[in-house]
Amino acid sequence: MNEPTEEQKKRLWEWCGFARYERQDPHWKDMRWVLVYPDKSWSFDEENWLPIDLNNLFKWAVPKLDYAEISYDSAEGIPQTYFATVVLEGKGYTAGDTTDPALALFWAIYKVMEEK
Repeated sequence: MNEPTEEQKKRLWEWCGFARYERQDPHWKDMRWVLVYPDKSWSFDEENWLPIDLNNLFKWAVPKLDYAEISYDSAEGIPQTYFATVVLEGKGYTAGDTTDPALALFWAIYKVMEEK
C-alpha cells in the first residue's frame, strides 16, 4: 500500500481528537505550530502530524476501535505480508502491506473512518 498523504494523516489524527494550529510562542516572539493532543496536552514546534507508526496508532487510534489485530503471512520465497483487521460498530475491515505493519493498520483504520 502507499504512504498516506498529509491530508490523510490529518484526517486520521483529527478523528483521534488531535488539533493543530499556529499561535504566538511567548518565549520566541514568533508564530509556531502547536499540536494539541486528545488528552489536552500540547507541544510547540509540531510542524507535522504524528508519524504513522505502531506506537502512535496503538496509543491514539486503536482505543477508538472495538477490535484491532495485526497478523502476517509468509511462505518460502514469498515476501512477508502484514495484515491488519479492525472492527468498529460491527463493521470489519482488513488491509495489507508487504513491508510495514503500521501502514496495514493505518489503511484498515482509514477504511473505518471513511464509512463513518
